[in-house]
Amino acid sequence: MNLKQFSISLKEDKKLSKKEKTQMHGLLVKMYPAFKSLFDKHGYYSTVRPQRNFLIKRDEMLVATGKFLWRKVRLKNKTIKLFAFGMVVAKEYQNQGLGTKLAQLSIENARKRKADILYGSTSNPKVKKILTKLGFQRLTAPVFYKDITTKEINKEREFVYVFEFRQGLLEELNALPRIYIGLGPI
Repeated sequence: MNLKQFSISLKEDKKLSKKEKTQMHGLLVKMYPAFKSLFDKHGYYSTVRPQRNFLIKRDEMLVATGKFLWRKVRLKNKTIKLFAFGMVVAKEYQNQGLGTKLAQLSIENARKRKADILYGSTSNPKVKKILTKLGFQRLTAPVFYKDITTKEINKEREFVYVFEFRQGLLEELNALPRIYIGLGPI
């Protein structure tokens, strides 16, 4: 993975420049046109805060981005620190290690913030391969969230992968009849 031609940064939402927000919006709409109205409404692809954004640029042009967010989730008699991430890489820059780098950065940042678990959902076979290679495991318990726009409780439709920082937690989660993660989609 040769990433020398790219600059990588992590920024809080409120510290993104107007140019960065515009480029992020353009990249997300290009890659996920079905979500244009959500991106237009929020100016980026997530409605969940707190959040930070990984920005990968080549010559000042945004070519990949990843969101990184966190929340406490109540499960039975305990609360866990759930960190979540998402990533988008422009089609012409895929297969160059950028997705892997975004996932690695998410692991590093979640570890620094003492996460119990790092959460990502996908149906993309390439992303599944990246996550599995990095040590993520599939969560089999059904995950539910309250849709930020409709306020309805929805079941996560994608496959959920988690990276354990607290050993044994995946087994505990998979034994639950359902997991509610709060507002979403993440």
